[in-house]
Amino acid sequence: MSDWKAELDREIKDIDRRIEELRAERDALARVRTRAELYPSSANRAPRKNSLNREIIEGRILAALGEVGHPIGSKALYDRIDKLHIDMKPSTFRSHLARMKEKGLVSNDGNKPAKWFRVV
Repeated sequence: MSDWKAELDREIKDIDRRIEELRAERDALARVRTRAELYPSSANRAPRKNSLNREIIEGRILAALGEVGHPIGSKALYDRIDKLHIDMKPSTFRSHLARMKEKGLVSNDGNKPAKWFRVV
């Protein structure tokens, strides 16, 4: 193949790659918009678009702790919260609990395994 054809093929492949990246970015923004429409109060508290999931999860954790009314283990709490529109593994959930503890939103009894409760 001549050099100019190879160069054109490389440019076409590069453009195709950029188009796919833009499509993926557009799709991600559309998912954020959908979640923001479903959970407007969380969207209003989220300073950045990638904070929306965190706000939704924190709200669900606080709601679940309020409903239970007593300290509860992280696995039981994870099983209890509504995971609709959220893809989250248990380890990510525990990270959310740790961040919420740093913010003073929740606390635990200090035992292993810890029992979590809402800070009033």
